[in-house]
Amino acid sequence: MMAKKTESPKSYIKSAKKKDSVLENLLSYFLTIALSFLFALFCSWRVGIFLLLLLLLSPLLSFLLILLMRPMIAVEMQLSKPVAAKKERLRLSLSLSNRFPFPTPGIVIEILENPCVIYESLAYEVAIMPFSSVSVSIPVTAKICGAGMVGVGRIYLTDYLGIFKLRISSGISQKLAIIPDVADISGDEDYIRQTYVLSTTTGDSDETVEAVTNVMGGFPGYEHREYAPGDPLKRVNWKLSAKRDKLYVRLDDEMASSSVMLVLDPVEHNTEKELAWLPKNLYPDSAPSELPALVRQNAVETSLGVAMTLLSHNLKVVYYYKRTEGWESVSVEHPGQISLLQQELASFAFCRECEERFPFTAIPEKGAAFICTTCRHTEIPFQNIIVYSAFDGKGRML
Repeated sequence: MMAKKTESPKSYIKSAKKKDSVLENLLSYFLTIALSFLFALFCSWRVGIFLLLLLLLSPLLSFLLILLMRPMIAVEMQLSKPVAAKKERLRLSLSLSNRFPFPTPGIVIEILENPCVIYESLAYEVAIMPFSSVSVSIPVTAKICGAGMVGVGRIYLTDYLGIFKLRISSGISQKLAIIPDVADISGDEDYIRQTYVLSTTTGDSDETVEAVTNVMGGFPGYEHREYAPGDPLKRVNWKLSAKRDKLYVRLDDEMASSSVMLVLDPVEHNTEKELAWLPKNLYPDSAPSELPALVRQNAVETSLGVAMTLLSHNLKVVYYYKRTEGWESVSVEHPGQISLLQQELASFAFCRECEERFPFTAIPEKGAAFICTTCRHTEIPFQNIIVYSAFDGKGRML
């Protein structure tokens, strides 16, 4: 696969396999020495010895040249954009310049592997003419949502014989935030029904539970009137309004006070051994290296899907997620705020240990608490909350 762009017509770039060919080059070198010795024995002793001495000194000369050349090579990197949607194609551009009066031997570029993105090739080989530069355009496709790093893992300069190599750069990387999707969560899921019951029930009266059942089956079973200026938008029954082509608001106070506290658990401590026991149907056809990122993605996208489903059933959602400086809360009252949350969660990063796992001091007296986590249900140290575990793809009430 040839390069997209070069600044010098005599420079070249090609995809390369990530393997160490030093042994092959050494065998070729010693074979050449043997041929020179045979030439000296059977053809011309003087010419053969001259070639033999030249070959014996050539590794030292080749190494000295790349030792002088290394500080004369500069590398710059740029990513086409820092935030991307899933399946969006980006460009990672590398610019390499050679200020040495000799052409470079092979410069090998090894790409920084990341399960969140797909590269067309994981290694490139470049050669640059004296006092010129070359640009390498590397296609990148966003795959799994979340905060990640893309770039170059290592760049090294090989000598002219391919025996020695010196590192030019130990790695150049740039942050890439990939926007999560909103999972399609059915209102018939048991954990959604449990959340709705908890959020709207003020006691154990049969009348309230019956009203909740009616809501999950269709439009709310309460009285309505047409919208009047000044009515709060959270009281609008959007489904009924769409059906009748007019805005209608609910008259019930109980529905207006319903709310759900939705928390994205920032803790992640699943080990490689535990990930091997994930349900086979949850992440099919996935490489083991992708599983941690897929579990994180499941937790994030399910939390957004739950928020959207609850919102469609006229519930107010207060969404909590952890940032470096502390917990953030977003009051979600219309679908446009879900889109804003997607942008915010593109750079969300999970952690192994957190000082404060959940802000449960903020649980409303009349409402429900819902947790989306990457951990097992048994690892959640709280009761009377509803938990969705991305580890097994199931939700339940603790």
